[in-house]
Amino acid sequence: MENRETVLVTGGTGFVGMQIILQLLQKGHKVRTTVRNIKSKDRLIKTLKSNGVTQFDSLSFVETELTRDDNWDEAMKGCKYVLSVASPVFFDVPKDEEAAVRPAVEGILRILKFAKKSGAKRVVMTSNFGAVGFSQTDKTRMTTEADWTDINLKGLSVYEKSKTLAEKAA
Repeated sequence: MENRETVLVTGGTGFVGMQIILQLLQKGHKVRTTVRNIKSKDRLIKTLKSNGVTQFDSLSFVETELTRDDNWDEAMKGCKYVLSVASPVFFDVPKDEEAAVRPAVEGILRILKFAKKSGAKRVVMTSNFGAVGFSQTDKTRMTTEADWTDINLKGLSVYEKSKTLAEKAA
């Protein structure tokens, strides 16, 4: 990426999103990030400050969600690169598994739709080893992107299932 290009990082308040934003700012990029609630930007700024970031003129925020079209045009505007990091995380077993998985699948499709509409040059989606790594048990060969995890695998978490289905949808 050329310096000073605007990069959109979805899910900027998550652990991975924060690390990506930190590195992009340190390398001189302009960064826009999505947050579900604009109030959560204070936590991100505090984390960035504790990691040595002192200037925030290259960082902007857009409040939006994976489950709605609201503000995605604004989030994508002028961004050549989109790093899709946002994904629902579950700390408890959800009562309705399908409803819990839907935001991950619909979210990545929404991100791709708006990235295409805005003319983004590249979209990078973060994944999870669970999307390809759990069903391939042959230890004599390397696991590759062709080894999709069976979403009906016993013991598979809702998060791993959502990441598998979202990546397949993308």
